[in-house]
Order: sequence, then structure tokens, then C-alpha cells
Amino acid sequence: MRDGEETDRLTDRQTDRQTVTRRDTEREGETESGPRAPGVTRDAAGIRQVTHLVTHLANKKRAEKRPGHQLITSPQCEMSDNRSIVFFDLEATGLDTNVCDIIQLSAICGKRVFNAYMLPTRELTDSAKRVTGFTVRDGTLFHNGVPMSTVPLAEALASFLDFLRSFGGPVRLAAHSARRFDAPVLTRALRRLRLLPEFQRAVCGFVDTFPLAKSLFRLSSYSQENMVRHFLGKSYDAHNAVADATMLQELFNHWAPSAQAVQRASFSTHLF
Repeated sequence: MRDGEETDRLTDRQTDRQTVTRRDTEREGETESGPRAPGVTRDAAGIRQVTHLVTHLANKKRAEKRPGHQLITSPQCEMSDNRSIVFFDLEATGLDTNVCDIIQLSAICGKRVFNAYMLPTRELTDSAKRVTGFTVRDGTLFHNGVPMSTVPLAEALASFLDFLRSFGGPVRLAAHSARRFDAPVLTRALRRLRLLPEFQRAVCGFVDTFPLAKSLFRLSSYSQENMVRHFLGKSYDAHNAVADATMLQELFNHWAPSAQAVQRASFSTHLF
């Protein structure tokens, strides 16, 4: 999530972060090889849900555990204009969309969640370290001091494409300030790895919830964290991509915007 107004974004980015406990496979009845049925866990927003690890293949006929990314499944998905809306967020080494590396990529649709961590090749800026809690030391990615399991960027993006294709048709990708930050950063990474054509077949467009919110409401701040407090009466682990995407979906569902309002806040995957 990146706010469309710099003041909102900086305010939002500098809030105190809560210590994040990794979704450990040993807690709440899970094992190293996967959860025991029914496999109850908590998502980033603290919501209890039944989960299981599956492959990132569209046919979903085989199950395997692949380190560094998670896929949590459930049959429900929010729809707009007969297309699935997948809410996503990424964390990066900085705010320069031309050079920053992706550190975390997360997406959610209903209760289906994708999450991947990547070891960056660029050093994190001081502000990125402060607001995200990510650091790199001795070739290991840490989040609030906890070492994270990472995968190569190419593997993470290929798995993300499989996740998007698993919905059975083109989806829309929604993010807060998608046009300013998330979409150009993701598009650049996909283009560099020659995955952009596949992505454009799986995704029919982006939805930017920042202008969507501005078209629907008059608020003093359109930062996602402020809107979660205002509309949902919650605080959450902002700037963790899973939590950001989860809260954005909750906001969208609370707003219940018309298909026309969503269309006005949409833009093409060919823009960047």
C-alpha cells in the first residue's frame, strides 16, 4: 500500500508497528508438513480460518509445501462486473518505483491468500526499514528481528501468476495507490523476468482504491490505516503486506461500491 498523497503516506508509514509473529506451522495444531485437519490458524488480521497448503498450479490436483510462500484456500471471492477482484500489496526496499526491489508480495480474495517473501538485491532505505520492520543481515531477510523464509523473485512471481489463474478467468488487481506505487513496481519486475504477457492474460486491469475512496467519501485523510480506523473501528499491523491486503478487502466490502465506481477507479495493465 502506498498513499496517493505524500503527507498521508508518510504519516501512515511512521506509525508504531506491532511485533509480527510468523505464521508458524507448529502453532494451533499444525505440523511441519502441514496443518492437521481441519488446520485452524489465524490470518494477519487475527481472523481464525481453516487453511491448508496447496500447489500454485491452476488445476490444484496435487498438494505440496513450497517454502517462502503460502496459499490459503476457500471458495468465496468478491465480484464486481462479473470479474474476481484480488486485493494485493507489496513491500519494497524503498519508494523509488524505478529501482526498488520487492521484499513481500501478498494477495487475498475472499479467504484465499497468497504471500511470498524475497531477498532483495538492493539495500533497504532507512525509511523502509523503519516503517516495514524488514532488514537484511548475512544474506537473510528479517522481519522485526525474525528470520523469514524467502524464494527467488522469479519463483514468487510465477507462483503469483498460478494463484491468479486459479480463479478461472481474468481478475482485477486492487491496491491502495496502485497507480502510484504497487502497479508500476510489479509491472517492472514482471517485464524484467519476461512474465508480463502471462500476467496481462490473467489480469484484466488494476483498481486503485485511493481515487475510489476519494470519489465516495469526504475524509481528512485517505491513508488506508486512517480509513480502517474510520470505517472499521480497527487498528492493524500496517505495512505488512498480508495485513494491508486483508484490511483493504474488508474496507472494499464495507464500502460496497457500484460496478461503475470501481470501473472509474480502474486502469489498464498496459499503462506502464
